[in-house]
Amino acid sequence: MPAKPTKYGIKVWMAADSSNGHVLNFDVYLAKEVDGRQRIYGLGYDVVTKLIRPFMNRNHHVFFDNFFTSTKLLEHLETNDTYACGTVRCNCKDLPPCAKDKLRVGEKLVRLKGHVVLTKCHGN
Repeated sequence: MPAKPTKYGIKVWMAADSSNGHVLNFDVYLAKEVDGRQRIYGLGYDVVTKLIRPFMNRNHHVFFDNFFTSTKLLEHLETNDTYACGTVRCNCKDLPPCAKDKLRVGEKLVRLKGHVVLTKCHGN
């Protein structure tokens, strides 16, 4: 945002229970990691895996938006008995090339990679 007084700030990531809104876990992000680890799969991957670590391997369902969604994250969660669903940006680098194709009204596209499913549709 051009009118912001400073372009830096604090982000608070939260994992919340969808049935009642209670915060299950949170993390304060200051744009720099304290432990000095490098990000292999990106910030979204690291945030989700850190927040849901106490709930992994329990067949829970996790939902997140397109900032966090990646094929690597979905595969990692699936191997740890955690189900996930998220929106995705069409320019995500792990998507098949057909994900960038324009669809006509009423068309849908479904692709599988292991247990990860990509569904794209164009409603009216």
